[in-house]
Amino acid sequence: MSGPRVARIAGVLMVAAALAGGCKRNKIEVVASDKDLTGDYGRHALRAAVQKFRATPRSSEAYRALAVEVERLRPSFNQDVADEAERNLVFLALGPLEEQLERPLEEQMRALALTVWPTALHVEPKPGEDVRRYLERACAGPLAAECKYIVPEYWPLMLSHSVWRRLKDRSRVAYSACRPCAQEPSYAALLEQFDQHLSALDRRAHAEEGQAARDAWPEAGENAREWSGAPTIDLVPDPPLLAGQPIESDWRVQVRNLRKSLPPPGDVLGVHLKPRAEVRQLRDVLRAAAAAGYREVALQARRREYPYQLVEYRLAARGAMGRPVDARDPDNIQFLVRGLDAAAERTGAKTLRLSAR
Repeated sequence: MSGPRVARIAGVLMVAAALAGGCKRNKIEVVASDKDLTGDYGRHALRAAVQKFRATPRSSEAYRALAVEVERLRPSFNQDVADEAERNLVFLALGPLEEQLERPLEEQMRALALTVWPTALHVEPKPGEDVRRYLERACAGPLAAECKYIVPEYWPLMLSHSVWRRLKDRSRVAYSACRPCAQEPSYAALLEQFDQHLSALDRRAHAEEGQAARDAWPEAGENAREWSGAPTIDLVPDPPLLAGQPIESDWRVQVRNLRKSLPPPGDVLGVHLKPRAEVRQLRDVLRAAAAAGYREVALQARRREYPYQLVEYRLAARGAMGRPVDARDPDNIQFLVRGLDAAAERTGAKTLRLSAR
């Protein structure tokens, strides 16, 4: 959406507000007159706040300032002004949301989580709270049904999807509650934008929900090591991901190519396998890693407790280094992880080695 078009959203809302204000119909005020200190149920102050936002209609910080001002004024609103405020909040969110739309999801989250998302998610940030703490609190409480069992790396996608879905639903309710808005055709375009962006996020969230769930990782024991951040071959999605990028060709060849591009030492390759995957798949990764020149493979696992910290178990890719751990090819990865954890506790070894089949 172009800058001028974004700026016109607020103008459209002003026109609709004027039309709505001009309707002669009986209505019941939702606040007592003696509590209204503005003389017009906060309408003038609301429109002044919207006018101020129009100066930077794609700014997430400006949107947050508008949302905070709306909440400050809310006790003085009657139903008409409350409806006008809601139309502004939902439709003016398009500008800041679309400003971030082409950026990586992690960047979107950092820009929007404490500015635009609170209005959609109905969870207010606490003073001094950073993005991570805000989302941990929200997912553990009010948003538990949506993200409590999603690993933190996928919060940007799943919560962004939730924000767009909630705002789309609210935009349609706000539009239907405003009869004069039907006279302004620009509303149809705004509603269509919500639909288009949400459809794209629907597809992506559906495609990635399998690997976003907590149970897509084996459960770690007490002796797992902190995740090292090694470049990782992720064999859970289809196609697999290598260093976060989908690979359509033989992943073994790509693992070798990645190793050649890494700066020294570059000796560790991460791997993500589902708990029910067989140990034979891990052996395949170990062989490919050894052929590519890696010394160790870091098998990913998750802590049991929320927010499911990512951890690892180190396995020797080649040679006789590392303490041996019994493992059969048909065993699943979760069973192996229990054995790795027990071996790490018993021997204190930082690197382990799978025994022969």
